[in-house]
Amino acid sequence: MAEIQIIAKDDHQVLANISGAGAKLQESSVVLLKVSPEDVLVIQRDGINIVIQLKNGEVITIKKFFAENTVTDNSLVLGDGSNGLTWARMTDNEGVLLEQVKYQSLDNIDALLYSGESSNLLYWAALPVAIGTGMIIHHNNKKDSSEPELDHTKPTDPTNLSVSGDGKNVKGKGEAGALVIVRDSNGKVIGSGTVNSKGDFDIKLDKPLTNGEKLKISIQDAAGNISGEVTITAPDTTKPNDPTAIKVELDGSKVSGKGEPGAEVIIKDKNGKELGKAKVNDKGEFEVKFDPALSAGQDIKVSIKDPSGNESGSVAAKVAPNQPTINHFDGHELSGTADAGTVIKVFVDGRLVGTIMVNSNGQYSLKLKEALKNGESIIVKAYDEYENASKGSEGWAPDTTAPIAPDVIFDGKVVQGKTEAGAKVIVKTPTGEEKTVFAGTDGSFKVTLDTPVNLGESIDVTATDKAGNTSEVSKVVAVKPSAEPDQPKEVLSDTDTDTDTEQSNAEIAQKSVQNLSQPLDMLAQDLATENDLFDVLGVSDRLAAQLPLSDLQSDDQVDITSLLEEVQTKEFDDKFNDLSQLAVIQSQSSDTNISDLALKAERLIIKDSFKPFDELSQFEELKF
Repeated sequence: MAEIQIIAKDDHQVLANISGAGAKLQESSVVLLKVSPEDVLVIQRDGINIVIQLKNGEVITIKKFFAENTVTDNSLVLGDGSNGLTWARMTDNEGVLLEQVKYQSLDNIDALLYSGESSNLLYWAALPVAIGTGMIIHHNNKKDSSEPELDHTKPTDPTNLSVSGDGKNVKGKGEAGALVIVRDSNGKVIGSGTVNSKGDFDIKLDKPLTNGEKLKISIQDAAGNISGEVTITAPDTTKPNDPTAIKVELDGSKVSGKGEPGAEVIIKDKNGKELGKAKVNDKGEFEVKFDPALSAGQDIKVSIKDPSGNESGSVAAKVAPNQPTINHFDGHELSGTADAGTVIKVFVDGRLVGTIMVNSNGQYSLKLKEALKNGESIIVKAYDEYENASKGSEGWAPDTTAPIAPDVIFDGKVVQGKTEAGAKVIVKTPTGEEKTVFAGTDGSFKVTLDTPVNLGESIDVTATDKAGNTSEVSKVVAVKPSAEPDQPKEVLSDTDTDTDTEQSNAEIAQKSVQNLSQPLDMLAQDLATENDLFDVLGVSDRLAAQLPLSDLQSDDQVDITSLLEEVQTKEFDDKFNDLSQLAVIQSQSSDTNISDLALKAERLIIKDSFKPFDELSQFEELKF
């Protein structure tokens, strides 16, 4: 390790004696480095630090040697005690940094220290100097404290330069006895040596260079003059990195990826035959097109070759498999053909529902995790070992699911509602009229009868999907629109019937609730009894009972529990006590506004509150 002594310029005290790779300055100082100038390869500035690189590879760093915002006031002196001292001068007489280092021989460092109380560097004007080059110090080992004769003549540039095939040495010719300096493309010294008496040199580099690196060679004479730099190129025997991000187009028309900029990408088949090539652009991307396209499932190899002929390793890739066929699909079992060894994946709306490997005969057969029964579409793809996916084949499950019964509103003339989108809607009337219409994309439909149906009469409405599945029949009673209510009319009681003009209350109610989503408020006129009774309807227990209207006044708060206690005609099933499942239907009354009543149960419904009866959709049966 180098010995370093730091002496304060102000009080001439020794601040530190160090044996190591460097030191850090705290005040204006003289740094004595115990090495011979002949052992120094280069002195370089690194920010505010100074770096001394020795020929034996040792590097010494003096931190904070250069001032950031003021003139530099530190001095570097070299000497091993055998040939005096050498001052490596970094500033001019004004303390301003020099572009070139200057150096001179000294008997001692007294002139570099402050004199008495003065901080002026008076010694600088009296000291002779010699001019060096750059930050390189090359000493002639001649002790001379007098003004030397200055040599400003640059050596001739080095010639016959070459780098050995293994990239370890640089050879050439130059001025005998001069110093040869080899730098990399960033200016870093990577080798140095002396020109022999015959004018030849052979410099060993710090490490072999075998990838086409640029080298700069210069000659420095004993006076520190340096020749021009001559650039040479190291041999390129380094293979490029393997190509990456390789993508083969689904149809085999193109192969793309990434590689060394400026190199050539080569596509070969599995036997090594060249299929195509292209140049990697300056962004490191390549694209090789094929016409005709590569075959489905074809194996290929992709490599990179640099301008020196070095070729990377081959990266295997493959064209996507052939599109699979679907020979049979019944909604549950699926079979077909595909490339042997590929993996079949089945998707429904992007969701994987089945997978199987294709056997050596190119056949596959599997059962889906869940059967499909409503005409669902499936996509079948084949995947190879590189996860390349083939073009998908589409299949359809059989449609064995009938549409839901149409949801219908009917005023005796116009039939309108909703069902499965695209379904064929058929309307049949008691008079034998039949109308057909197709539901729109939102499932809605509307048809006008040629012959109107009397209020209270019913029609049959069905929906048939494209597969021929027909829904259950929706029996819909003709009711007058709620916007035009009729006054209550006299109708028969539950026990009396008029087969010519009217149906019993029970029959009318039972027909109307078969399509419970329609407004039933106008049915009130047909349900009114002689005694103005409530109809209390249940679901699971199929309970129906009637209570006198006099028990429920328009200003009262309804207590459903006590209301039900008055029901004497039926008993509730023990398993059905959820009052929120009950519905109360109020017969029309001219002097009672039932819609103002505050009912406590969540799903209680007042019939003439002019609300659709969607909440009653779970009713299975009504009895009166």
